[in-house]
Amino acid sequence: MAQSFQTRARTFFGQKVEADRFTRLENIVEGLVFYAFVVVLTLRLVFRVQTLTEMIFMDALFVYIIIIAPILHRNSAKDVGIGNIRRLKEDLFTRNQPGAIATAVVILALSVLVFPLFLGQFGAVLELVPVIGQVNLIIAHNIPVLQVPVAIAEYVLFQVLIAIVFVRKDNIWQSLRSMLVPVIALLCVMIAMSAVSGYLFHMKGTVLDFFAIWYGYTFWGILQQIPFLVYFSMRFRIGFPAGKKADIANMLLLAFLFCLYHAPQWPLVIIAFLFELIVARSFLSERNRNLFVAGILHGFFGTFALFFTGIYIMVTFIH
Repeated sequence: MAQSFQTRARTFFGQKVEADRFTRLENIVEGLVFYAFVVVLTLRLVFRVQTLTEMIFMDALFVYIIIIAPILHRNSAKDVGIGNIRRLKEDLFTRNQPGAIATAVVILALSVLVFPLFLGQFGAVLELVPVIGQVNLIIAHNIPVLQVPVAIAEYVLFQVLIAIVFVRKDNIWQSLRSMLVPVIALLCVMIAMSAVSGYLFHMKGTVLDFFAIWYGYTFWGILQQIPFLVYFSMRFRIGFPAGKKADIANMLLLAFLFCLYHAPQWPLVIIAFLFELIVARSFLSERNRNLFVAGILHGFFGTFALFFTGIYIMVTFIH
């Protein structure tokens, strides 16, 4: 006798997948619940102004997403598209990975070159980072003479961690190639949307400003993509079965959640939906999965919109 739909569903969603400690259904529910937490906190649906309590909740949520959840769910570095700290010696000091050390050197060199371009804006950039931004504000108000030295120290430390530890170095070019065609298509969509609005190529700054903001925006883009690509995408990849239909469902759900987060700026919602479809598709394949590349592209599209188009990228809400 054929199993009933309820029995098949219970059997399927009750299955533990690969090395994960939890079932498919538990992964899906956890992802959706934490998305609700992110929306409530970041859109300040509870806290009308920034408070210490809000900051504590945000930091706790971020720590869970980037540290606790991967440990609980037994996710590897490749699962989430980042570098493997246990393989640093192999990556950087063997001839088997000549591109790894070159990638780290390039990122560090760019850090040195770009830093003077946006030192004056670095305080504003760091305000976006949990905890560090608050520390910088305290220093700026109470010990202003230390503001620049502290900013430099944080910048150097941040870049070293990103370049040497955080970036997955074995597939950067492969990841970029996998997204090249849809990225060009999305750029054409943005240009067309801005042309219709009449604001196309109204340059808002110099070329150096563009590259400085793009560089800084890349790391802000990484912070934004961590919840979506590292956490939500992983929960849904495990929650849905393997197969083309499940991959499409994963991409659409992730893109919908990401674009919803950018409402009510509707041109931005459309761009965010299409962009997240592109990077979500790349993250479905372990071979192409790279969080740093997603951050680079996120930073590029955000900076391009800011400098060359009339698409408003700053999400605003009634508090």
